[in-house]
Amino acid sequence: MSIQATMEDKLNKAFSPDRLVIINESHLHAGHHHHGSDHHGTYDGTGETHFRVRVVASAFAG
Repeated sequence: MSIQATMEDKLNKAFSPDRLVIINESHLHAGHHHHGSDHHGTYDGTGETHFRVRVVASAFAG
């Protein structure tokens, strides 16, 4: 199961949201340097590392 699918599954189970949008934005970070990590090169933009998440659920009301 992909990271995005795992996130979607866990968020659906935890919040039963009225709306859930998960956008993989990893490609937008291609070429960025990994400061403070074991990766001393730059990120190639593949994989699942950066997401935008929108959750609308009654759990957040108030």
